[in-house]
Parts: sequence; C-alpha cells; structure tokens
Amino acid sequence: MGAPRRRCRMLLAAMLMAFTGVSARLAHLQLLAPEAHAERGMAQRLRTVELPAQRGSLFDRNGNELAMSVPQQTVWADPKLVVDRAAAAARLAPVLDMEEADLLERLGNGNSRFVYLARQVDGARGDAVEALDLDGIHLRAEPRRFRPAGALAAGVLGDVDVDGEGVSGLERRYDERLSGDPGELLVERGADGGTIAGGEQRLRPAVRGDDLVLTLD
Repeated sequence: MGAPRRRCRMLLAAMLMAFTGVSARLAHLQLLAPEAHAERGMAQRLRTVELPAQRGSLFDRNGNELAMSVPQQTVWADPKLVVDRAAAAARLAPVLDMEEADLLERLGNGNSRFVYLARQVDGARGDAVEALDLDGIHLRAEPRRFRPAGALAAGVLGDVDVDGEGVSGLERRYDERLSGDPGELLVERGADGGTIAGGEQRLRPAVRGDDLVLTLD
C-alpha cells in the first residue's frame, strides 16, 4: 500500500509544479510584460503596403508630352486566404485572358503571402476582377508608361521595365530623377486578411518624380 501512495503523492507534486509554472508564466505575460506582449500581437497584425511613386513625364521643348505614366491595376493574391484555388483560377482566367493552369500554379504557392497574377491591366479588367469578390484576390494601383506620340523618338526616349525602372535611352540616364520616392501604407489586418475598420493605419505619401523638358521638337 505504501508504494502506490508514494507514487500518487509524487504524481500530485509533479502536477502541482507544472501548474505553478504555467501560472507564473501567465502572470508574467499579463502583469509584468503586458505592453511587450501587446506590441508583439500588433506587429503580427500589421502589414506594409508599398505605394508606387508616379514617374515624371518627358516633354518636348513645346510642352508636348512624349512619355507619361498612366495609372493601371495590378492583380495580386494572398494564396493562404484563397479558399478554393481551382475555382478562383477558373473564374479569373477569362477575365485576365490567361491560362487557368498558369493562374492555378501561381495560387498554389502556399509559402507566400503575396504573388502577382497580372501586372498593369486596364481599368475594365480591374473592375471585372473586383466584381468577382474572391477571397484572397486583391488589386493595387500601379503606373504604366505610355508614349502618346508612338514610336516618335522612341530610340532617344528609351523604355522602362514592368517595375517602372528606366532600362534604355533618357529613361535610363535620368532614372533617379524621374523615379520619385515610393510611399508606404501600414495597415492592421484581421485573421481573414481584411483591413480592420478603425484599426492602426500610418501613411507616408509617395513623392512624384521630376518632369524633364527636352530640346526635341
């Protein structure tokens, strides 16, 4: 009889020690370090969204615009929030004029919280995507470079890549001045990825790049 009682007392003592340890940890979190605990929780809910700066325009000597940036819509996804990836790909494919298999592959990147689906689509396509109201599918404004005069002086003006960085001609030579300074929006998101109404928000506006007036006619 003595041995079972000793084992029972030892088990009760071990359980008491474990309970005491858990209680002490809870007391530390709730009483001794509540601010640090709250800050860690807030950091997990905050997400930074980059706000692209509008690139400066190129003008001829008469004030006519030779190269300009026009706002477009970029479609992106948070794969972790897409409930049915196959269904989402099937509904997006005809709207974006893309292969369903390609979209499904991009949505299958479960280790990422941000993947591009289509860059710089026109307003009509952007509105159509928004109308689908798919979980985890989002839009962001992103400028696209246009040359109103078409191929006129294209070799001199140069070009930009999909990220708006100058890669040739004057676009590359004066890229730093034309690029501007991207802004930043810090938003608080809930577990479903949606922005919390009335939650934490901090905005640093983007600064537009400089315009350049050329000696071209």
